Amino acid sequence: MKKHLQLLTALIVISFFTSCSIEDINKNTNILGVWESSDLSTNSTETQTLVFGDNNTGLNIQTSVSNSSESISSATSFKWEANDEIITLLEDNISETFIINSEGQLVLANSQDLRLEKVSEDYSKYY
Repeated sequence: MKKHLQLLTALIVISFFTSCSIEDINKNTNILGVWESSDLSTNSTETQTLVFGDNNTGLNIQTSVSNSSESISSATSFKWEANDEIITLLEDNISETFIINSEGQLVLANSQDLRLEKVSEDYSKYY
């Protein structure tokens, strides 16, 4: 009986060390959703929206609205990869790297000027 108890204890301890944490399981779900950045200037408002969906697919939507309410927008699709806090967008053989900073913002790695905030978990209206 003592041997069975030791074996059971050893199995429980091993399972604690080898099991995935909730963070490991959900590391990609943090990026899923709609991220946005707006830049207000004297003549227009520029908005960049990144939509991260299932199967590592996404949309990059650029919108410009002038003070006269004229609107121009474009949308391109991309693939994405996540490695912890590093997110890589692959679009037309060009890659861009973003980092999720400590404030939860998505920041373009080579330019601290572009910071996107997560505005929604729901990306279904884009697909």
